[in-house]
Amino acid sequence: MPRLGAALGLGLWLLALAGPALAEIYGWVDERGVPHYSDRIEDVPEAYRSQLDLETEEESGGSVNMIEGLGQIFASEEDEEGEAAGFEPNVDAFEARRFAEQLQGPALLIGGFVALVMLGLVLAVATWVLLISCQLVGQESPGFRKGYGIVVVQFLAGAALTPGVVVVVGEPDASSLGSVLTFQAIQMGVSLAVSAMVLRAMLCDTFPRALGLAIVITIVAFALGAIMGLGIVTCAGGAAILASG
Repeated sequence: MPRLGAALGLGLWLLALAGPALAEIYGWVDERGVPHYSDRIEDVPEAYRSQLDLETEEESGGSVNMIEGLGQIFASEEDEEGEAAGFEPNVDAFEARRFAEQLQGPALLIGGFVALVMLGLVLAVATWVLLISCQLVGQESPGFRKGYGIVVVQFLAGAALTPGVVVVVGEPDASSLGSVLTFQAIQMGVSLAVSAMVLRAMLCDTFPRALGLAIVITIVAFALGAIMGLGIVTCAGGAAILASG
């Protein structure tokens, strides 16, 4: 703090020159926050004499504790600087931030592991949907292991699906419902085509049969999603009713 250093340097200079006269040094701060010092009470403007503890000076025979006076001035300067910066040190917030920084690395590892586990569960559900759809269309079931591999390939193929559609078709206008619906329709068509190509290469003997299976898989997935979503909403509503009652 430059102002604090300057005030400390001035105090030490006065200590070296004034000797015993330090007992009569007066200090005050003007309206701009600039500290002033003098060994004569007459030099202190009337507007700032309220800052001097004159009663204590009279009781002690005019003596002033220079060290305590400088300490009070320095403390007032630090308070003014803190108010000017609009900053109040918060020890609890600092400790919480340091603790969060220490946990950042492990949290990322744990979060990545949880994400992989959740992805594995989602792919397992998708495999189950594939097996059900095969039974609905009369396609020979590939078994869970092979079905899981098919789903993984479909997932990887679809990872670049949306960016690819955006590059070719263009990003939809969020303010236009027609633009959004058109984009979703194109995306759905491309998704069915990609799934059909994967199924044709890994499971079905013809592309029309693979496309039919892809359509059935999509319908079954939407139906199960609606049922699960309805169940979640129903459970949440029942819990809310029990909690309110």
